[in-house]
Amino acid sequence: MCVDAAAYRAMPKWLFDQVRTQGGLATIVARESIAMLGDSPAAFGHVGEPRARAADLRAGFVDTDRPHVMVVWRKALEDADKRRLVDMVAGLGPF
Repeated sequence: MCVDAAAYRAMPKWLFDQVRTQGGLATIVARESIAMLGDSPAAFGHVGEPRARAADLRAGFVDTDRPHVMVVWRKALEDADKRRLVDMVAGLGPF
């Protein structure tokens, strides 16, 4: 995800303050996107940029044991099922 810094500069101060309070545009978009996933058991992200990782952490993502792969577990799953999903997603490569 990319957020153009000019978008922040174009906002009225009240909106900028509200967006900042909610964690920034990337965090807001990530949270809202996850909320639209229906009954999906997890949402994954491939994150390499430190500011993107911080935004994803604010949105509820956690690190996995795979480099750059983060997840939001949306349902209670057995550890074996979590492992299977993480392995499958990591096998896709960067996305």
